[in-house]
Amino acid sequence: MRRGLAVVTALVICTAAHAGEARADLCSDSVDDPVPVTLRDGAIDALRSACMRSDLDVRLGGYALIDTPDFYGTLGGELAVGIRFVEHAGFEWGATIRLLDVTFAQTAVLSATDTTYGPISVHAAASRAARLGGRELQWGGLIRGELPFTRAELDTSTAGGQLAGLASLEASRTLVLHGRVALLGWYASSAAGRDTRGAVAVTADASVRMLAWLSLTGGAEVQAGWYGGLDHVAARAGAHWRVFGPWRVDAGLAVPVVGDERTDVAFTLGLRRDR
Repeated sequence: MRRGLAVVTALVICTAAHAGEARADLCSDSVDDPVPVTLRDGAIDALRSACMRSDLDVRLGGYALIDTPDFYGTLGGELAVGIRFVEHAGFEWGATIRLLDVTFAQTAVLSATDTTYGPISVHAAASRAARLGGRELQWGGLIRGELPFTRAELDTSTAGGQLAGLASLEASRTLVLHGRVALLGWYASSAAGRDTRGAVAVTADASVRMLAWLSLTGGAEVQAGWYGGLDHVAARAGAHWRVFGPWRVDAGLAVPVVGDERTDVAFTLGLRRDR
């Protein structure tokens, strides 16, 4: 028992000694990145840091739209796989495919479940290092787009995208701030007609390094234009931790608190492997 207590004590001391450990540089550890919980279909509004990454991502996502008095509404879940590469020139590119998309809808007269797949989306990003007030700053841009005719419903052409400016700032040895200004666009076209939407989104997030292998994240997003006015002011919270070696896990939640947003809550759980 004494030996066991000694081992536990040593582990606690070691963990405490490394808590808030200074990173080698701003982009040295991906657990300081925000959690990419999304509110738009196809994850065209996916959040990220300004740091370039190379990894494999397997992700579960879900959302709920609930009519509280009658408990009618929609529940959705999805499974997606994405991959990112960083080239020697310093830019990143990658692709994501939604392998499974399940939607359950309940109304006063019927309930239905729809299972489908798609879309495939691609992205490219680039950034550069700078300094702001003596602190490390990474800034750059992102373009992300959904490829048309990559959903199960081939009778409808649907696509969307994001064009964003990104910034990540090392505010202290345990705190990284992330900012984004993005333009979002979407269209759907079929024999019945055509529909388009667009929005502007501004986000601010913080990642606090609690332990050498764990960061807690939180932030807010303001989006306008998707429904014609203020879409939402949404609060986000999450955690990002390194499980073992190159493997890491993140989990996040987004809750719109003001605006015309129809989604009541969205969440994500991801397993990633750094490459």
